[in-house]
Amino acid sequence: MPLTDERIAFIGCGTMGEAMVKGLLLDRLVRTDRIVASHPRAERRRELEERYGIQTAGDNTDAARGATAVVICVKPQFPSEVLADLEGAVDSESLVMTIVAGARAE
Repeated sequence: MPLTDERIAFIGCGTMGEAMVKGLLLDRLVRTDRIVASHPRAERRRELEERYGIQTAGDNTDAARGATAVVICVKPQFPSEVLADLEGAVDSESLVMTIVAGARAE
């Protein structure tokens, strides 16, 4: 089932986030213009843009703003910082999920 109306933000798009982006694009579930990925390193953002044709952002707030789904895929030591970044940027109707190891939903 294509997710044509969804705008998906991958927050902290490292190896695991990239694997999800790649899978969504390979299966043609989401168009490249409907995915945005944040990462703190400019080099990594350029890599993702060139490899997949997606939008990227250096700021988590910018990446999440307007997203209908937000996937938090940062290292286990960063969730508190990321959640602070996202406060007020994520719509109350948006789906928020995490793949952060050991993170609690609270």
